[in-house]
Amino acid sequence: MTPQELLDEVKGRFVVLYHDNDAALQRLLRQALGKYQDRAGVLMETRYPAGTLETDLPDFFLGVAACQDEACHFVPVTVDEESQKLRFQPGTANAGELTLHWLARLRDWPLDKPLPHGCTGLVGDYLEALIDIPNTARTRDAYHAIDGPVADLPSLQELKSRLAELELSMEENRAILPSIMVIC
Repeated sequence: MTPQELLDEVKGRFVVLYHDNDAALQRLLRQALGKYQDRAGVLMETRYPAGTLETDLPDFFLGVAACQDEACHFVPVTVDEESQKLRFQPGTANAGELTLHWLARLRDWPLDKPLPHGCTGLVGDYLEALIDIPNTARTRDAYHAIDGPVADLPSLQELKSRLAELELSMEENRAILPSIMVIC
């Protein structure tokens, strides 16, 4: 599911969407993706053939989580920000294909590229909670404008509590790094 498809799906969760400004919704989508990036993280994996010493940074690269060879031995890797390169430093004990585990930048994820698996549920729920805050305020204003009875709407504190609960869920679902052996 792409971020745009996720936004469209979340918009469909609202019976009435007063907060429907596209630019504002895009900002909330980026905020939800960023919060997931910060709280849970998205761990990606890229494999490189044996003997690889240097390669370009993967798209949407945020940082190195770990690197290992086929025998699960640790392989040091440095990031050259200036040249946008990764440099592997395999030792004599390292052998075979290298597996790089890295964290992805969700904040910059293109709206038309499928999101990494496993993050859409919480990102969607968090986005819904973010949209619900201004949407509930506008719903409340609409009821006041027509002097009608105010529907049973959640308070701002309840809406913010929901955000905090979702952030905690993100932390509980944090990306787990693979185990690696370090040979001394």
